[in-house]
Amino acid sequence: MKQTGIIEIKARPAVRVNYKSKWTKRSRDYFTYMDQIRWLVKVNKPKLFSGKVKLKLVFGFKGNKRADIDNLFKGFTDPCNKLLWEDDKQIYYTSIEVRENAYDYIYYKLEGLEDERRY
Repeated sequence: MKQTGIIEIKARPAVRVNYKSKWTKRSRDYFTYMDQIRWLVKVNKPKLFSGKVKLKLVFGFKGNKRADIDNLFKGFTDPCNKLLWEDDKQIYYTSIEVRENAYDYIYYKLEGLEDERRY
């Protein structure tokens, strides 16, 4: 099974949240961003993957200002739990790319992996 989608939103890096910091403006903005990601993914009517997953992500940014790629990855995968996959530990293979473009977007492509696949 394969699935693709494009979300027109400026990608934001994941924010470390603990009990005290979850009330800061930065954390609240990140929680809002996570809700927006969930809503925009739901619009694409995703099918839930139950096995191992291969994920390709492309983050498009207007201009050259961007964040660390690992934090961008976490900022997308965490809100997609229970929407695209049961849990993000199902992701066994990933390809991540950052591009400078005329507009902000996140492109994702999911593919199920067979258990016997060798790399």
